[in-house]
Amino acid sequence: MYPRKEYEKKIKKYLNTPFIKVITGMRRSGKTYFMRDIQRILKNEYHVKDNQILYIDKEDKSKFDDIKNYKNCIDYIEAYFSEISKKKYIFIDEVQEIEQWEHAIRTYGGKENFDVYITGSNASLLSGELSTYLTGRYIEFPIHPLSFSEFVEFRKQSNRYTEIRKEFSLFMKYGGLPGLHATDFSDDSIKNYISGVFHSIVFKDIVSRYKIRNPKILTDIFHYLSENIGNIFSTKKTINILKNEKINISIPTLKEYLFYFEDAFLLNQVKRYDVKGKKILEFFEKYYLEDLGLRSFFLGYETRDTGRVLENIIFLELKKRGFDVFIGKISDLEIDFIASKNGEKTSIQVCYDITNSQTKAREVQSLLKEQSASKKLIISMSEFEGELIEGIPHQFAIDWLLEEE
Repeated sequence: MYPRKEYEKKIKKYLNTPFIKVITGMRRSGKTYFMRDIQRILKNEYHVKDNQILYIDKEDKSKFDDIKNYKNCIDYIEAYFSEISKKKYIFIDEVQEIEQWEHAIRTYGGKENFDVYITGSNASLLSGELSTYLTGRYIEFPIHPLSFSEFVEFRKQSNRYTEIRKEFSLFMKYGGLPGLHATDFSDDSIKNYISGVFHSIVFKDIVSRYKIRNPKILTDIFHYLSENIGNIFSTKKTINILKNEKINISIPTLKEYLFYFEDAFLLNQVKRYDVKGKKILEFFEKYYLEDLGLRSFFLGYETRDTGRVLENIIFLELKKRGFDVFIGKISDLEIDFIASKNGEKTSIQVCYDITNSQTKAREVQSLLKEQSASKKLIISMSEFEGELIEGIPHQFAIDWLLEEE
């Protein structure tokens, strides 16, 4: 088990506090291992004993299948801790599998003698119930698939590391699901692994929850979205394209499916921001995948659309670093990302090769016009002497991805 140090650093501030710690993210992104890592820290650094910790894993049917609702959950917790007088630590993995789970969490969350940690794989379910019942009493910790720096660390610790550009090619190709590193890293084994992850998410978090009658349409739509990451999205245009592929679906149903993908942390919607008007636009958004391995699973492992794949990677890294991210619109020009954090705004252009003069002119044009950003940056896979392009800082993508936050 490889510790994910950035996440450890963030959650350590809240250990042994009355806040309920809510760990969210797509299935197989590492939430369960992070829960185990927290338990390790509590035992090693805070001298917490095994009998003070209750870990309920709702994916383990052999042990916890009888905990179906909040009453079962409370009964189980009370029985487990009946003879424990010291502080008690409750960990519930995939809490949304327990009916009305929020009642059980509210029973123990915030009490001085309890410390509560939960994970979940449904964004709306958690956010809705938490905001209703636990306002001001919880801290959310989003867990993402491995960043590139974590991917490199995993490869080094498994003695598979080659050299940095080759590792980046593998990352673009296979994505960042931690479970990849338990495979032999061949196309076939990784395809089988990602297939299992995708279908598990679709059937557990979408089909069964929302009673979808035709799961194949979901898969076909996700295939289309995987092929069009980073492209301006138009609902009407998408409907027409899908019709040409013999996929008939209404606009309301398409919008519902997009919501389901986001809700299961498979997909990220990024809205457009009008830089001059200083407002968020409600149309022509873009979508990025939460993990690029899903794209290769659908489209194959040949290198294609490297610019948009790099864009997806940069978006995920910005998100992991805690930025609010938008697509910038300035007159008829576009800025790939407007990233905001702590009142500071950074305008970022991403391209694979910035050495071409036409590409350089196109990428720089919108940044030169943008006057409101605190910082401006061009990120590319081009390595060259000199850091400025027409006065705008340029950074080699791999260096940017590996730098300390």
